[in-house]
Amino acid sequence: MKKSVVWTVASLVVILSSCGFEDRFEPNDDPSTATHLEVGTETDLGISIHDQDWFQLGLQDSQIGTFGIEYTHLGSLGNLNLSVYNSNSDLLGDSLYNPYNLCLPPVNGEDYLSVLSLSGNKEFFFQVFGAPGAVNGYNLNVALAPYSDGSDCSAEYDSDDCLGLVDNQIKLHHFPFPDPDDGFVENGYLLETYSKYRWARREVIMYLRYALYEVQQQFPGTSPLGIIDISQHDGLTPGMDTCNLRHPETTHSQGGNIDVALLSDRFRQQCPHYLRC
Repeated sequence: MKKSVVWTVASLVVILSSCGFEDRFEPNDDPSTATHLEVGTETDLGISIHDQDWFQLGLQDSQIGTFGIEYTHLGSLGNLNLSVYNSNSDLLGDSLYNPYNLCLPPVNGEDYLSVLSLSGNKEFFFQVFGAPGAVNGYNLNVALAPYSDGSDCSAEYDSDDCLGLVDNQIKLHHFPFPDPDDGFVENGYLLETYSKYRWARREVIMYLRYALYEVQQQFPGTSPLGIIDISQHDGLTPGMDTCNLRHPETTHSQGGNIDVALLSDRFRQQCPHYLRC
């Protein structure tokens, strides 16, 4: 039997077996029953038909919190989605799934979202759910990292951490949603690309936020900046995972390059997520 056929059969078995799957955190189908999470990995979770899983993550002041799900899917079959809300039930954003996968066969899916607290302790709620009719199993990962703004990363953090290279391994940070109460950048930017392409060096996150601060000081009322492609989780150019490069190879490697765009207020009103227009 060919490798692709074996993979397809295995994927179907995993997906179909999730139809009646109820994991150890159930019931956690709404924010009021959300599972409180600690740092680490949880395996063998699942989304069944008409199911959704909610998780609660608390951040202390000056922290980035990153929540991710990893799963196997066959095209749109078994595709899962991820959203994040603040404690006021305001939607901060979602994973903006990229459907254009040209690899045969597609193997792994992953969605990560990150939040930022720079104005005291905060609570966030993450929702995992299937695309219409989708069921699947998944693993989740939770990580916390310290964060403070500034113009010089190496003055606050280890140089390897700033460069995203720890023990000769690429270790990037997922660009977080802004903290609207931070008094520094506030809602100065919007994440306008698929969540899987938001991985950056710590220094890139700091430099961009500091640049936004300087612009806001000189030009009050400046529209939020749209942050587009950075890098994949593995540091490769966005689109490498789908065999459909979005930029010339190596131009967005190792979290050191970032696309930005200043979109008009009228355009944002007509299309909050331009990727969907």
